[in-house]
Amino acid sequence: DQASALQQATTLVPTNAEVVASYGIVGRFSEHKFVWELVGAGQRFEVNASSIYFVIAPTAGWETIRAPDATADVQYLQNDLHASTLVDSAGVWLLEWHPPHGTTLFVLPGRKGTSTG
Repeated sequence: DQASALQQATTLVPTNAEVVASYGIVGRFSEHKFVWELVGAGQRFEVNASSIYFVIAPTAGWETIRAPDATADVQYLQNDLHASTLVDSAGVWLLEWHPPHGTTLFVLPGRKGTSTG
């Protein structure tokens, strides 16, 4: 199930998109111009595109982010940034966010009391 969800997420992300992906699966997106590894809570990311795709899969591959932090990131993206959920299956989330014009940096805060991994 997880492999199928990852394949679906991979095919839904346009090749010219900016991607933030969990460490364990980031290699799937290496052909993209801007790719950032999600490794822990409190990370800062540059914004270089009008859409950013987040592929969060805390139990796929060798992972540095803890499942509670990944869940907090997904909730932050959905509730605070109003990102669209494109995949939510088998522990894989794909979300698309359109940052406000002029945004150059953002932080995924994770859970309170956690630090960057």
